[in-house]
Amino acid sequence: MEGNGLKFNIKPWLDKMKGYRYPLLILLVGLMLLLLPGKGKKAEETASAQEHTLAEEQTRLASILEQIDGVGSASVLLSCSASEETEYLSDADGTVLLSAGSGTQAAVVRRTLRPVFQGAVVVCSGGGNAAVKLQVVEAVSKFTGLGAADISVFPRRSGN
Repeated sequence: MEGNGLKFNIKPWLDKMKGYRYPLLILLVGLMLLLLPGKGKKAEETASAQEHTLAEEQTRLASILEQIDGVGSASVLLSCSASEETEYLSDADGTVLLSAGSGTQAAVVRRTLRPVFQGAVVVCSGGGNAAVKLQVVEAVSKFTGLGAADISVFPRRSGN
C-alpha cells in the first residue's frame, strides 16, 4: 500500500511464521466452520415446525368440536409446557440411519412424544349452554388429557 507513504510487505512476516503455518491453517479452517450456518438455523426450523404442529392441533380440535350438536363455530387456543418431540433410535456410534434408496438416508424414529398441554380455551357459539359446555369440556379433555379445571369454555359474542 503506497497511497499515504506506508509500505506493507507480507513476505518477511510469512517467513517468520513458517513454523506456525499448519496450526494457523487449522485455526482458519475452524473459524470458517464456525461461521457456517448450522444448529442455530436448525433450532429455528424446529421451533417453527413445533408452532405449526400446535396450530394444526388447535385446528383439528376446533373442527371436531364444531361437529358436536349445539356447539356451532368454534375457536380453540391450547397452551403447552412442552411441544411435540421426536426421539430417534441410536446405538454406540450415534443415530441409526436407514437407507431410503437413491443415496438418501433417514433416521429411525424410536418414538414421538405428544405435546404436554397446560390449558385450553374454547370460544363457541353454544358456549352459553351448560349441556354444550359439558360436552366441549369432555371432548377437549379426551383430546388433550387435561382435567376439567384446565379447560375454559366461553360463548361467542353475538355478531361473530
